Amino acid sequence: MVGLAGLAGLLGVWAAVAAGLPDLALPGPLRTATAVVELGRSGELVEQLGRTLLRTVLGSAFAVVIGVGAGVMCGLSTIIDEAVRPDRVLFAGIPSVVTVVIAMIWLGPGGPVVVIAVATAMFPQTMLAAREATRGVDRDLLEVGTVFGVPLRWRLRHLVLPATAPPVLAALTATLSNALRLVMMEELLAAPDGSGAGIATPRTYLDTPTVFAWAVVAVAFALTVDVVLFGPVRRRAIGWST
Repeated sequence: MVGLAGLAGLLGVWAAVAAGLPDLALPGPLRTATAVVELGRSGELVEQLGRTLLRTVLGSAFAVVIGVGAGVMCGLSTIIDEAVRPDRVLFAGIPSVVTVVIAMIWLGPGGPVVVIAVATAMFPQTMLAAREATRGVDRDLLEVGTVFGVPLRWRLRHLVLPATAPPVLAALTATLSNALRLVMMEELLAAPDGSGAGIATPRTYLDTPTVFAWAVVAVAFALTVDVVLFGPVRRRAIGWST
């Protein structure tokens, strides 16, 4: 109830401020909601969000697979960790817009550029989370498993995975909304379609209500994905850790 009251208060402030301004400067909640309905009726909303979701999932999946694999190896081996450290710092320091520009030069504008940029931006965070989590695994248990010839797959499944899954999922959840915003920005710059590219036309024609509609949809979309997709996965990870 408190959360709903806070949301209602925010909408009230938005409506009050927008009441004295033209839609070109700040459309109110009702005008923005009308724009969202119009996008839904035209079919553009579902179509463009589907492309944005696909790119977000692909980029995040590449980052998780590569980052977790590299992070686990760094956590288990000091030598690998020291060897990879400069690369990790390099990837973490590259601005996303630089990745987009370079990928556009190499591949041309399009969806693959967006996927590459998202994976590059998320990779260092997932790698660092997996590295730190793996370092927290009980070394004595790993050594006992090695001495008694326990298969590597079993050790990874029952020792390493339960320790690494919760922090990695926490890091992934924290970066998901950022990834979605990143995808929309990169679609605006480098893709001919997607929800980010859908903002380009109304921006050109100063259709501020449609721009605000896409912003509201992006926020609602990020929250829905977090609840529907990552909620069950987080609960499973908690089960592993206990």
